[in-house]
Amino acid sequence: KDEEKLNRDLCKAGSQVFYWDARHAWALGVVQGDDGKVFTVKGTRCNATEVEALGTVKVKDDKIWPARDDVLDEDVRDLLDLTVLHDSTIQRCLYLRYMKDMVYTNIGQIVVALNPWNFKIPWYTDDNMHRYLAEGETIKENVPHSWAQAHN
Repeated sequence: KDEEKLNRDLCKAGSQVFYWDARHAWALGVVQGDDGKVFTVKGTRCNATEVEALGTVKVKDDKIWPARDDVLDEDVRDLLDLTVLHDSTIQRCLYLRYMKDMVYTNIGQIVVALNPWNFKIPWYTDDNMHRYLAEGETIKENVPHSWAQAHN
């Protein structure tokens, strides 16, 4: 398969990758080896992640994805603007935004909302609604929010 070849070429020993972990979904790790059938990956603790380092696991080629250093911590308001659009990079971006109390993220005309369990995030309080209404039909200046979707 082309995808298998791609993964083998980009996921060499020492490479940082995303790999599928049943407990954490797409986790960050480093390739320890590749026997031609499965990758051996050691989970790593990432500075933006509070999850402790994961163990060493065997991962099939359809459960691994290269993690590019230049876009690893990419934070975009619209997921369609991600440099690499993959489940792992979408999850990573949503996580990074959530940790910054940015619980709304657009995917084109759709807004993804993650429950912050916090009703006092400054830029999401009701007294900011007038800013969204003042922008007119297209919200460009304010952060993504369900108000913008309702207004548009």
